[in-house]
Amino acid sequence: MGMFTIMGRLGEIIGSIEKERNQSVEEKPVENKEKEINNMMSKLADYMDDIVSHKDVTKATEQMFAGVDIAGYNYMTGRYAKDGKLFPNRVICGSEAAPEILI
Repeated sequence: MGMFTIMGRLGEIIGSIEKERNQSVEEKPVENKEKEINNMMSKLADYMDDIVSHKDVTKATEQMFAGVDIAGYNYMTGRYAKDGKLFPNRVICGSEAAPEILI
């Protein structure tokens, strides 16, 4: 859900994360369209915890999850500890996450 809240601004947010990390990722030319999605997903994997922890995702999820009993955090493991402190009464369910992540 966190990714969907900022999808229209994803490029801008990744740019701000790169700036905070004091780096820039050089775009490589894509040989064919089939590789384009793989390149995008690889880049997202490197940034996922930072993306879902972004202040704009915090703001959006605060509003979204205020009216529900359980907040679904699919692929948002980067938010668990942070939101446990920010929203101590929120019940979080991570139904989709990488199996190697231990909480």
